[in-house]
Amino acid sequence: MPNTVSPRCRRPALVLALTLLGLGGSGAACVPAGRYRAQLAEAERLRAQLEAGREEEQRLLNALATLESAQEALEAERAEAAQEAELLSLDLRASEADRRELEEHAQQLEQRERELSTLHDQMSELWYRQALTRARRGSAPPPLSPPQEAGAVGQP
Repeated sequence: MPNTVSPRCRRPALVLALTLLGLGGSGAACVPAGRYRAQLAEAERLRAQLEAGREEEQRLLNALATLESAQEALEAERAEAAQEAELLSLDLRASEADRRELEEHAQQLEQRERELSTLHDQMSELWYRQALTRARRGSAPPPLSPPQEAGAVGQP
């Protein structure tokens, strides 16, 4: 019987690999050339598909890492904003307390101003009456300070 095995099938490692790959261990010694090419093309297609899947996986992992980083940055910003909001709230409460104190003080000052205005009006009326009384009597106005005694401290 002539040798019908092609030269490709004479290599034992290749025969074993093709047998396990293509025939799943069915015991055939050689794969016909057309089927061999189809299996090689399928293996190449699967390898390319696997490589594309790995590249897609890497791209997705990079995108996930970017998103996680952005999420951490947003969480840090949110925490900082919460702290700032708390500080602003404290400042607002302190400012409101200061405003209330200033309003009370302004009311007190307005009350004092009214009292001083009343006193000023009373003093003006009193001075006016005294001036009229002096004018009627023809006397000189009273001195503003009491006369000092002779020999008082600071006198020569």
